[in-house]
Amino acid sequence: LHAMPVALIDGKDILVVPTVTGLQFFDFTDVMNPSPVGNIALEGVKGGDYDSAVWMLSWAWPYVYAGGTGSGVYVVDATDPSKPTLVTTIASPELGNFRVGPTYAAGNYLIVANMDQTTTHFSVLDVGVPKSPFLLATTSAQVSLYSMLVVGDRIYGAGTNGDYAFLKWNTTNITSLKSGKSGSDRGGYCTYQSGYTICGQSSEGYKKWDTRDEANPKLVGHGTDPNGAGVDFD
Repeated sequence: LHAMPVALIDGKDILVVPTVTGLQFFDFTDVMNPSPVGNIALEGVKGGDYDSAVWMLSWAWPYVYAGGTGSGVYVVDATDPSKPTLVTTIASPELGNFRVGPTYAAGNYLIVANMDQTTTHFSVLDVGVPKSPFLLATTSAQVSLYSMLVVGDRIYGAGTNGDYAFLKWNTTNITSLKSGKSGSDRGGYCTYQSGYTICGQSSEGYKKWDTRDEANPKLVGHGTDPNGAGVDFD
């Protein structure tokens, strides 16, 4: 479970999560009594972790974009979440020829990347016509990112061996702002607020970066579990 986006549909809070076979929608309007709404099985999803799986979801209503590792990106029409339908699958060669993990919808655009590879690949696609998506820009970086976060036109990522990278994207290009290392364990997932990016980093706790000057990010906070061994900050 790498993402569980929510849409407000007809006054109801509808949440979607990946399953071992595809996607499941829930009505979470009454948070103490959630109920299943609908589901869809997706070809190639077989309960894997880094392969044969739905790795991350992004919802730009009515479409759910599901990063499907080696299968590419599934585009699902969830106008009626009780009866979701597959619109198309964007195969790996159509999006830059890499295994897809992180997946973010931004209006009519989709930003995707791979995960846990020596080289990290990024692509921007036009999904203004969801049945006919097409590649706009793609690039790679010599960092092994595990995940990425897209905020506006910025990409923040953390990864293996303390790797991190900050990039920017538009409809024609993806460019690196800064990359480097901090510590040695694998970074997990990042969040962003008011110019600061906070990322989990497995046994090394979490790290808070001041990214207001993106060409010179500064580590300004670091926390760990006071209870010690066995923790895994993602």
